Amino acid sequence: MRSIIAVVSMLLVLSGGAPVTAQTYEQLSKWCYGDATDDQTIQGCNALIKSGRETPQNQAFAFNNRGLAYHNKSQYDRAIEDFDQAIKLNPSYANAFDHRGLAYNNKSQYDRAIQDHDQAIKLNPKHAKAFNNRGVVYHNKGQYDRALQDYDQAIKLNPSYADSFFNRGDAYDRKGQYDRAIQDYDQAIKLNPKHADAFHNRGMAYSSKSQYDRAIEDYNQAIKLNPSYAKFYNRGIAYQNKGQYDRAIEDYDQAIKLNPSNTNAVYRRGMAYYNKRQYDRAIQDFDQAIELQPSHANAFQGRGMANMSKGQLDRALLDFDQAIMLNPSLPWAFYMRGVARDLKGQYDSAIQDFDQAIKHNPSHASAFQSRCRARAMIDQLQAALVDCNESLRLSPSDAGMLNSRGFTYLKLGLFDIAIADYDAALKINPNYADALFGRGVARRKKGDLADGDADIAAAKAIKGDIAEVFAKSGVKDFGSSGNRVGDWGDHRARKACG
Repeated sequence: MRSIIAVVSMLLVLSGGAPVTAQTYEQLSKWCYGDATDDQTIQGCNALIKSGRETPQNQAFAFNNRGLAYHNKSQYDRAIEDFDQAIKLNPSYANAFDHRGLAYNNKSQYDRAIQDHDQAIKLNPKHAKAFNNRGVVYHNKGQYDRALQDYDQAIKLNPSYADSFFNRGDAYDRKGQYDRAIQDYDQAIKLNPKHADAFHNRGMAYSSKSQYDRAIEDYNQAIKLNPSYAKFYNRGIAYQNKGQYDRAIEDYDQAIKLNPSNTNAVYRRGMAYYNKRQYDRAIQDFDQAIELQPSHANAFQGRGMANMSKGQLDRALLDFDQAIMLNPSLPWAFYMRGVARDLKGQYDSAIQDFDQAIKHNPSHASAFQSRCRARAMIDQLQAALVDCNESLRLSPSDAGMLNSRGFTYLKLGLFDIAIADYDAALKINPNYADALFGRGVARRKKGDLADGDADIAAAKAIKGDIAEVFAKSGVKDFGSSGNRVGDWGDHRARKACG
């Protein structure tokens, strides 16, 4: 949730004709041409326009200023009518063209807005605000390079233009050039130390660089200057990414208090409760998010994850189905549905879901790992090995992925290589029951009964049902129990996403 800033020119203070009642007309004149509330500006300009006593030039100023007041009240059509009149009275009035462009921009009529800003610049080539405002329109059209050209020109014309530095920073941010964005936010803050949005957006840039502590410092300052929904919400995300879920929940609570109908804060709070393993509480938030926005695919996905963590696989599958229907390009929903199907023993369907997760995110290491495991379960061992190798290429130090490849080698009968992978997994996580049990089986297969039995005993001490779980795998005759070997130990989601 970032902001970009379009800028209006200062209201012009002019003198009118002789007042009908001196004090009254003088006051109305001040309201129309000077500092006043929007309602006062409208009242004052109404009176002056109707009086017929203003010069054509002053009437143009009055229409322009009343148009700005309507613009500030989000009455854009009414504002445009006034800017039309100002331009009709003074066709060389650059500010009126610029301001009409602002109104068209706010109506999302971007091409029409650009025409007005073009005309303002043609009439006044040194109009820094017109360059800035045209940049904002290109920005809104997603034409960031074109917007940058206008911001550059605005800054060249006015090197003290804090808002143009701010806007240029946002354009660089959206291009993924976070360091360059931070430089511009720094300059905006230097020029205007009370620029709350610049602190906020710089925080977002630091967050994009995973520098969450630095981001939180900026969010703190932004909130101090101007508390708003977005600032609490984004600080909550930073705390959540740091694993400080209680602190994140506090910020989401505040964001929801400021904007009760905004679904994302409710959804994010649900994910924080999910991360705390408070699944029922998480489901309450996901339910609320879905009630507020029935098309919120991530909320269905989150509720599915919570239901799956509670062992309610059928409910979870219904939620993942709905998430995918709403957003067929959601890799995590395909992945989690695949995990749920895998847990139900529906390996072919699970593999299809992992295929889709990988299609939408070719760097999805967990999807490669899970497809490896599912393929190993149905003895597609060479294909499984390819997937495990890819998962480890993407995430070389992941114990679960080493464990899955060890399991695949175990099923291939390559016991030494399997033991090497289990050793590496246990070096990362010494209490990994699945890796202990798998290594124990491999050692027994090699005739090392004492060490194998010790590994199996250690695994059972950690995970009492490990032998029964492994029995589903299809690897036979590993020891006196006659059980078969399998691996379900890493089907948990590593980190909530969305």
